[in-house]
Amino acid sequence: ARVLPQIADEFRALADDLRDLSPPEDLEDQFGVTLDRIDRVAGQLDRAAEEARAGDREGFNTVLQESAAAEATQRFFRSNGFDECD
Repeated sequence: ARVLPQIADEFRALADDLRDLSPPEDLEDQFGVTLDRIDRVAGQLDRAAEEARAGDREGFNTVLQESAAAEATQRFFRSNGFDECD
C-alpha cells in the first residue's frame, strides 16, 4: 500500500507532462478523455492505498477493479504511436 501513492504521483506527473503537448486536431477529444482517465486512475490508486491502510480488502479490490480505465489509457497511447520514454 505504501507504493500506491507514489504510483499515483507518477500518473499525475505523466498527465501534467502530457498537458504540455499539442495533440493533432483529430486526436484532441480522445487525448482529453485520456488525460481525464489518467487523473481518475491516480485518484483510484490513492483510494486503494487508503482502503489497504484501513485493512479493507474488499474495498481495496473494488477500487482496483474500477481502475480498468488505466487499460483503456494504455491502449490509446499504444494505438497512436506513443512509446514509453524516460
